[in-house]
Amino acid sequence: MLEMLRFDPSKRPTAAKCAEHWRALLRPWVPSLPAQDETETAFRDTVGYLNAFLSGTAEMSNLQWERTFRAIEKLEPGLDEAKRSELADLKQRVNEMRQSEMAQAAAR
Repeated sequence: MLEMLRFDPSKRPTAAKCAEHWRALLRPWVPSLPAQDETETAFRDTVGYLNAFLSGTAEMSNLQWERTFRAIEKLEPGLDEAKRSELADLKQRVNEMRQSEMAQAAAR
């Protein structure tokens, strides 16, 4: 857990590394899980984060959005059309929500 909470994002483990670590810890109690490629794992993590933001269960600073946006740009070429479309829709909805929040904050 401490590795995942490191301040410097470049020193945090990837989602795939965390999943493998948890698999190793849980192996005695849970049947082995099928391996997933890193692109699929990154896609699921990104979609989960964007949906959490849209549902109000996660917050997103400007820096987090910039990093997420860059990660999406790197991720998109490895995805099929349906997944690229899903991310494009989520990006648009997040942008709209963030702009609305900024407009409300400016109006206060």
